[in-house]
Amino acid sequence: MGNRSEKRSVGVANTRSAVHAARAGTGLVEVMIAAIVVGVALLSAVVAMIDSMSLTQVNRDAAVARQAARLELESLQGVPFDEIFAAFNDAVGDDGGLTIPASGSGFAVAGLRPQNGDADGLCGRISFPVAVGGPNDVLREDLDDARFGMPRDLDLDGAVDDANHADDYVLLPVRVQVEWRSATGNKSVTLETVLSAR
Repeated sequence: MGNRSEKRSVGVANTRSAVHAARAGTGLVEVMIAAIVVGVALLSAVVAMIDSMSLTQVNRDAAVARQAARLELESLQGVPFDEIFAAFNDAVGDDGGLTIPASGSGFAVAGLRPQNGDADGLCGRISFPVAVGGPNDVLREDLDDARFGMPRDLDLDGAVDDANHADDYVLLPVRVQVEWRSATGNKSVTLETVLSAR
């Protein structure tokens, strides 16, 4: 009978040992699962923080671009009206006789990087409804460009024609565009207005 009692004791001890080992193994698996869950949560938090910082930079860049475009439009209004077109277009043949230095269509925007392949390396550009040809840009009334509100009677003579109105415009459609390279790709801001003689 002692043998039976010993076997029972050994059997109970083995069962307790197996239960204890199973619980220890379960505890290790639970710890590993918890570590994985915490790791995924931390990784998600880091990714969200990086995305948030990137979005903040994109928004800051867009605000800089909008401000630069507004300031450029304001600076155009400080130029003698009849010289705006010649001073801010890309043609050099019409720059003679200006009372201000011709700056051309491009302008720099501090804090923004030009898009890859930008020919002049400047983020800002001023444009008018022109037909390019010869040494001068031709300011035309009959161009079809809805964003400029064209065709439009620029000299207010009651007719829209195909003549060059670079010297007699009374209305001047202007587009100021800022294009830059951001952390999330190429971006742009465009302001359009019509300037008029005062």
